[in-house]
Amino acid sequence: MTPEKLAYLAGALDHIGTIRIGKSGGRGRYTRPVVSITTHSRESIQAFVDVFGGSISVGASLKNSLRWQRTDSSAVLIMRTLRPFMVARAKQVDEILAWVDERAGTRDQRTKENQAKATAMAKEAAQARAKIKAAQEKSKADGQQGWGQLLSGQAAPSITAGARRVVLG
Repeated sequence: MTPEKLAYLAGALDHIGTIRIGKSGGRGRYTRPVVSITTHSRESIQAFVDVFGGSISVGASLKNSLRWQRTDSSAVLIMRTLRPFMVARAKQVDEILAWVDERAGTRDQRTKENQAKATAMAKEAAQARAKIKAAQEKSKADGQQGWGQLLSGQAAPSITAGARRVVLG
């Protein structure tokens, strides 16, 4: 891709494009970067399709308009590629890219925290299993009946005087 072509696309995006953070999936939160062009000029939009992919659709808001849009990682790639050539919306692109980078860092931090929690929980579960196994072995050694023996019918339940009746269900 020639610098001239990138400069042309950056100029078109500066002039007739939209660069924003959009809502995703109707959740009401702004979660995804968006780059779009709405115009009557097929040549302008076709240049973006040729370089960055996507498709051209008929715009809903402007009569006989054409629209091209890219979101998420595609939008970020477009912003990073065209940023050195942008003038009018350079600050806006910088802010959105900073937001994307911050979210990526936050996501990485959350992943590390979740991995640490999962490791701690696995360690606690292993300790709990070890305690249960030790208690089972101790009860077998002491000749006591365990729940597994009672439920399988291998041992008869003992009746304790004054025990309360428990009704399940």
